[in-house]
Amino acid sequence: MNAIVPRKCLIACVDELSSFLVPAITAEILGSSEHTTVEFKSMDSSEVFEELGSGRLDTAIVSGFETCSTGQEFLGNDELVCLMSDENRLSRQSYVSSAEYGQSNQVVLASNIRKPQPALDVVLRNAGLWRRNTIAVPFVDVIPHLLERSDLLFTTTRKFGEHYAALLPLHIGRIDVTLPNVTYYQITSVAARDPLRVGWVAAKVRLACAPRFADAEVKEK
Repeated sequence: MNAIVPRKCLIACVDELSSFLVPAITAEILGSSEHTTVEFKSMDSSEVFEELGSGRLDTAIVSGFETCSTGQEFLGNDELVCLMSDENRLSRQSYVSSAEYGQSNQVVLASNIRKPQPALDVVLRNAGLWRRNTIAVPFVDVIPHLLERSDLLFTTTRKFGEHYAALLPLHIGRIDVTLPNVTYYQITSVAARDPLRVGWVAAKVRLACAPRFADAEVKEK
């Protein structure tokens, strides 16, 4: 059966990927249909599942620290790093130690409705890390500019770090502990009345993500 080209796409994208995935997804969709409009949404994970379940969202790119489950399309993995200014004294070291990590002032991405990055906080605590959450902001694209002008650290993914380190005088530092990878996956709406339309949207998102997750491994079945 042929896919149905939608008049409008509703897509959610995890914040730390929005800077480089939103332009890529937009180009892919508009390059395939000049009559389709795109609306991107930023929302908490619980909101994503609620919106998908109600059919008010076509597809979502989300992240987590677990393996994909049924109904989730694996996109790729990434590692956790510390992003900081090139002028930060820790940028001259190969690793950021647990002690240095805990003593540093940090900026965190604040959730819309919950405390800052609760899943990440749990992962850090399980690894024996504590961070001093000095600044909390809801806008991820503001954080690299804060780092450029301060000694703050930001715990984030390498893909996000590499994107902004190519644009600003920032340094990506590895943390001297073993941390789990971040897993990215796509989830599509199962409540949509026209699944072929949702399938078209998901396919365009997949095409846009593929070159940016070139290191993705095939999910084990």
